[in-house]
Amino acid sequence: MNSSDNSQISKRILLVSLSPFLYGTGANSNFLTNFSIGVRLSGYFIELLIQDQSINDAGEFQGVQYKGCGGYRTRFKFINSLSRIFANIFFPSYHLFKKKNSIDCVLAFQNNFLYNVFLLITCKLLSKPFIYIQVDHYNFASYNTSRIGFRKRIKYLNYKLRYNFLSRYISGAIVLSHFLKEHYLSLGIREENIFLNPHLVNVDIFSEALNTQIFTNETISFGVLGSINQRNGIVDLLIAFKFVTERYDKVELILIGGSEQEFDFCRKKSKELMIPDKIRYIAPVHYTKLPEVMKKCDAFVLPRPASIEAIAGFPTKVGEIMSCKRPIIITSFGDIPIYFEDKNNALLTNPGDPKSIASKMLYVIENQNECLQIAQNGYNWIINTIEYKAAGKKIGEYLSKFIQN
Repeated sequence: MNSSDNSQISKRILLVSLSPFLYGTGANSNFLTNFSIGVRLSGYFIELLIQDQSINDAGEFQGVQYKGCGGYRTRFKFINSLSRIFANIFFPSYHLFKKKNSIDCVLAFQNNFLYNVFLLITCKLLSKPFIYIQVDHYNFASYNTSRIGFRKRIKYLNYKLRYNFLSRYISGAIVLSHFLKEHYLSLGIREENIFLNPHLVNVDIFSEALNTQIFTNETISFGVLGSINQRNGIVDLLIAFKFVTERYDKVELILIGGSEQEFDFCRKKSKELMIPDKIRYIAPVHYTKLPEVMKKCDAFVLPRPASIEAIAGFPTKVGEIMSCKRPIIITSFGDIPIYFEDKNNALLTNPGDPKSIASKMLYVIENQNECLQIAQNGYNWIINTIEYKAAGKKIGEYLSKFIQN
């Protein structure tokens, strides 16, 4: 469907997002891009308003029309801030009123209470369904400490008011985990009005790595993708990798996308473990360039410790890694054991257990043929579950129940 066909589409959605649009500006932006294009391909016209982005920023990407609604840029920072806040609060409601006869449904993504409340009220006044897209949850218990400043306390309050109060009055929710589904059920949202899908991925982006064979070199390369920090289990992984090097010499660990500070920490820790020559570091690259570095790896490890944030979400990296048809070693908690079976479509380990992680890394080295099948099964899972075109069709079917034809 070409963008020129948009005028012929009867189902029209306004999507308001605090997250930026287009690939390459973060995990939420990649999700938003996949979501918007996937739903558009299912037969909807989507108009995207991006909060915190200049009102002069506008364009079209693969049939999705987008524009900023975060005020005008001037040379005065104070005026810019006031303009941005005012526009973020009121412009989406104004836009909805202006186009009330051509908008059937309103979706919101990554918005807080202040930026949602007037839009929700406007939807109620115009009898428009309002659906929230929730991809994660943050445990802000640490905000109660004296180290947290006033601005972060306000941000915390803004989030909690939207998450626990405003969400009681929405029409439905699109979520990534059973944890989030249970939250919306507890707020009184009916189960049939909640759509759960673990994530979205554009497999076409990863075709270069997909078409690269694994286990072709004498050295087995394990990859780690994204933030390389203690919160994501890097210490557990380094200790596990130390165990592996004691059994096998021809192995390496490739850390992809960490910051220099994170890399410095890993260099220091690897020296303590006496494995500095076994680790390679690759600086962050644009999202669309990831396959060029991911194809260097035979398998990937996601050693995330268990936490509320991790349980509530679903790791973006799972779809990206499986799109490359690589076996994945991942800690098993939250929704992971719901979708994955050990040694079938993934290799599951215990969170916070370096020996468990090491055992699965050794399994990859010693059972390469079996791991090829595990990688194929994982790829089949994403095609059937989170590939953005197929998932977009299911989301489109869910949205249709809210729209009166």
